Amino acid sequence: NLRDLSKVFQGVLSLRVQHCPDVRTFARLWAHENQRVFQDRLIDTDDKDKFSHWLHELLKRKFQFDCDFEETFVKKPILFGDYLKMGVTGDDRVYEPINDNAKLPKLMDTYLEEYNLSSPKTMQ
Repeated sequence: NLRDLSKVFQGVLSLRVQHCPDVRTFARLWAHENQRVFQDRLIDTDDKDKFSHWLHELLKRKFQFDCDFEETFVKKPILFGDYLKMGVTGDDRVYEPINDNAKLPKLMDTYLEEYNLSSPKTMQ
């Protein structure tokens, strides 16, 4: 579906040039966007694993991205986001690589607390 393909390009174009210093960052962004658009729809673990292996092979062949599969797709997944800096809105939001996955649970808890303070219905 061309709409899905356009979502990959939209995600890739969300990264500002200053946050993409090299081909490695671009390749990781491309992989992340394909995972976000296509892999997230898969419900079977085997299918998700096959998709990750396919993506790993494409990264090696097309981007000369030399990376260990376990390290890149299992231990420390590729993530990008525009939610690392709280309270930032509009053009000040920066889509950037998430290098420290250990900080995400605390950040998401903070977002949840902020939401619960401002909403009549709370989430757990």
